[in-house]
Amino acid sequence: MMQVNQVRTAVFDEGEGSPVVMLHGMAATSDIWHYSFDALKDRHRVVAPDLPGHGRSEGSAKPYGLGFYTRWLDDLLDQLGIDRTAILGNSMGGAIGLSYALDHRERVDRLVMVDALGLGPDLPGAGIGHVLRNLPNFIRLLTTRQMDPYLFRYLRGLVIVDPQGPARPVLEKMFRLNLKQGPLGFWSAWAGTRLLLEDFLSPARRRQFNQRLQDIDVPTLIAWGLHDGLLPVRNAEAGQQNLPHARLEVFTRSAHSPMLEEPDRFAEVVAAFLEGPIDAVSKQDSQEDDR
Repeated sequence: MMQVNQVRTAVFDEGEGSPVVMLHGMAATSDIWHYSFDALKDRHRVVAPDLPGHGRSEGSAKPYGLGFYTRWLDDLLDQLGIDRTAILGNSMGGAIGLSYALDHRERVDRLVMVDALGLGPDLPGAGIGHVLRNLPNFIRLLTTRQMDPYLFRYLRGLVIVDPQGPARPVLEKMFRLNLKQGPLGFWSAWAGTRLLLEDFLSPARRRQFNQRLQDIDVPTLIAWGLHDGLLPVRNAEAGQQNLPHARLEVFTRSAHSPMLEEPDRFAEVVAAFLEGPIDAVSKQDSQEDDR
């Protein structure tokens, strides 16, 4: 446990080699990188924190937003003695990684954006119809704490494709950890909600953020689940157009979390990107297997 930007923060830090920092999304924890962490730590120093307000890290009423998380990430890197790193970011963690790359370009050498908020025009509210249809399952989940079947009925088609697949044990663990963040996991939900309201609710602010992406000049891998019910794949395609050194990899058996649903292929693709020559990435590259 570390004190980072005045927040008690749980950080998993293993391995040696070039550093890779992994940032999870709203209402998740660092466990979402479970398979990737194990696959990469033999060749890299892998750092996976629980974001403030999530999992094992401190919750409470912090000024959650991109500015807050960017300062927190900068302090984290300082304390860990990391001058320059690759950043993997999923969903909200992707938006934090993009914001950090814009403000601290000298400290980021590569980006991996996994179903990342901020790459395209949509908010996660794109799945609002799914949420409303499955609201009874969500209410039963909160009142009974029975993840089987209610959690997986709620998440299927939104975050995951296969509720019986490798994502299952990780999702259960993350849900239990976040329930400890105040009543019904309040702080983990509030942290992401406040960031959305402050930084992305306004269409003008989303457009401005999208336009600024052209200033990110580091090699970027965009990894996206074809069946993402929160941020449709058109956001990945928009990000590929906005980022000057990006290529897109679509995972056809995944929704919002390809690192959980196709862990072996995801780890292989990310490792090849991290360890390949920098000039191997171009805007025109696109590897979309099995489409």
